[in-house]
Amino acid sequence: MAPVLSAVAIRATVDGNLGLLKKMASRTDLREAKGPGGWTVLHFAAARGHLNVCKFLVEESRLDVNCATADGETPIALAAAAGAVSLLRYLVDHGGRPATPNSMGRTPLHNAAQNGHTEAVILLLSEGVDVDPIINSRNGGMPLIMAAGKGHDQAVKVLLDHGADPNRVVHGIFSPLLMACYAGSLKCMKALVEVQSVVHST
Repeated sequence: MAPVLSAVAIRATVDGNLGLLKKMASRTDLREAKGPGGWTVLHFAAARGHLNVCKFLVEESRLDVNCATADGETPIALAAAAGAVSLLRYLVDHGGRPATPNSMGRTPLHNAAQNGHTEAVILLLSEGVDVDPIINSRNGGMPLIMAAGKGHDQAVKVLLDHGADPNRVVHGIFSPLLMACYAGSLKCMKALVEVQSVVHST
């Protein structure tokens, strides 16, 4: 695709301008429109939470719902980061894989938890994703640590209710409780201490 056409298609997608995007689709294959890092128009639409644009791109322009950027980000991961629950539901219902990690090992659940999008966390967990995804040295920890570190107490409670390990430690020091203290979140600290007390008493 010519760079100018690609740029126009991406701009229309970011703005949620479905009318212009449809005109572009009549002139060129939107699957060939790419931005920096291998982002497709579907990635841009998902990151902005544009449900109707995503529907058009998936159903009419036939973009791959599981397409990945150069860093391994998928439309589902970006929708989770944005807290776009209706879009997240749509992507999952149309074959999107809810647990696919990016190149750093972060999953959509990491994104939703870190940004405090509790409904997105609930949706992803309802799809059977691992509540404590495998940790590597680069992804910053598990979803519970990320939620606690940002003071997202509701997300912390949901993760704990689904069996997240409150005692798991990353890099030999970073625990969910330590990160909750760092965030200054009394609600997160209380939720974590209560669960730890139950675990230790059984």
